[in-house]
Amino acid sequence: LLRWFWWRINAATELCAMVVSFALALYFQFAAKFDLPGGGFEDWQRLTAIVAVTTAAWLAVAFLSRPTDEAVLLSFFTKVRPEGPGWKPVAARARERGIEFPAEGASDLPRGLLCAFLGTVGIFGLLFATGFLLYGRQAAAGTLLVVAILAFTLLQRSWRGLDFADPNKTP
Repeated sequence: LLRWFWWRINAATELCAMVVSFALALYFQFAAKFDLPGGGFEDWQRLTAIVAVTTAAWLAVAFLSRPTDEAVLLSFFTKVRPEGPGWKPVAARARERGIEFPAEGASDLPRGLLCAFLGTVGIFGLLFATGFLLYGRQAAAGTLLVVAILAFTLLQRSWRGLDFADPNKTP
């Protein structure tokens, strides 16, 4: 999701964030067993350390790695029209090239975030419903299945309202 807020986030940045956070989670898992630094951290301290180090790592990679190709950025920008100050340089280059897009204030961002949230709720609801079903907890499985179906239904309705999801709308 962060890619929608800042044009400098590329595939290398995303991979760095995933690898660093996973490596740190593994480190803290074994730090207490082998008496390593940080092994006595409380849960909130581990989480804070993981977030801080991961953020520093992906920011470093964002500034040190090559940015995404400009043609790809402009294509993404015209299709999705991400919002915010992080995309202003790309918006300026798009305007220079005569690419039309909605004026500021005509944003799909709130609806897009709602769709991301509904998709997450639906997927996790379905995953946990499956797990509860496998463990014979039918009531919990049924409840989460209803939550997942509701989330996916609302997602489908919300998705139709997104500008980039409508092939008949011109960017």
